[in-house]
Amino acid sequence: MPEETILEQNRYAAALQQARLENARGAKYENLKENQKYPASDSAKHSGHKISTASAAMLLIVAAIVDILSALLNIFLITVPVYWLLYITASLGFFLWLNILGVSWSGAKGQRTAMLFGLALGIELIPIINVLPAWIAFVVGAIINDRGEMLTKKLNKKMGLEEKNEKSGDETK
Repeated sequence: MPEETILEQNRYAAALQQARLENARGAKYENLKENQKYPASDSAKHSGHKISTASAAMLLIVAAIVDILSALLNIFLITVPVYWLLYITASLGFFLWLNILGVSWSGAKGQRTAMLFGLALGIELIPIINVLPAWIAFVVGAIINDRGEMLTKKLNKKMGLEEKNEKSGDETK
């Protein structure tokens, strides 16, 4: 009798384990199916870019506002302390914003972004030159740096297509 109960328990355990396996496989399949259902839900995640198009637009708008405010605050000598407050806030804000977006500050791409950031900080430190749109230049550089591989692939593709068209045009003459 105890052997029959042991066998019955083993069968039950095997059936339970089989059901769990099938359930897990089904859940994986459902997750896969769910991910395929909404492929464009996070464009930056699926395209391999850290800075999505919406984030890039917002970064550009904020950079333009900061550059305009810094130019206006540099007109009068009295507003220089307010400019320094804006400078510190913008520096920390852009640094944290790019960190939150997942932009790396190490590696070749990250070092280019860090150099652009340092250049923007340096331009904003020099009194007369700080009227230049350094933050806009930094944001544009960071976006180009993030999407550089995609841009070069597109350019190479276009150039390759042009070369093929030129070769086919020469052969017909």
